[in-house]
Amino acid sequence: MTPGNTPPAVDSGGEAPPPRRNRWCATTAWALRLGAVVVVTLLAYTSFMAYMLSCLVWPLLLVSFATTLYRRTARAALDFAVVVLCFAGLQGGFAYRHRQVEHEAAPVIAAVEDFQRAHGHYPKELSELPPSVWTALPNAAPNDLRWQGAGGAPCWYREPDERRKAYGITCVTFVFLKHTYDSERRRWYSWD
Repeated sequence: MTPGNTPPAVDSGGEAPPPRRNRWCATTAWALRLGAVVVVTLLAYTSFMAYMLSCLVWPLLLVSFATTLYRRTARAALDFAVVVLCFAGLQGGFAYRHRQVEHEAAPVIAAVEDFQRAHGHYPKELSELPPSVWTALPNAAPNDLRWQGAGGAPCWYREPDERRKAYGITCVTFVFLKHTYDSERRRWYSWD
């Protein structure tokens, strides 16, 4: 036999070793996994509606992780790392979008506070604020107490009432996740 046509090596049990996995196939599988991490992260940073597309990516990652875990291969740990990276990208995207919402709402908060100092009470409607506040916000509808915030997140103003003496600003950042400014505590918080 020629050196290029050598038969497969036989181990001591008399059986041929399993065929080597196609290297291109393994590289493609990992490229797809890392691509999923990038897609999930970018969608989380982009906008509220864009992240909805990640519903297509998460099930594939979880099925891939479950099958490798079932087979008890070393690849399970790497698949788990991919899922963790996707989750970290998602959290980073949420934090980024929350900072955007806070930045966009800062002029509204300042105008509401100025109004309170000048009139002794908070406005009942945002249309009572100066028009300069609304020119900086996209799709502002001050009569409806709302505007379109960062990445398409709907935001609205909650006026004070008998139960709550302070106002609030709430933006829906993802499905049911809300990011709210509490004027009594002067801080933002997220809730579901």
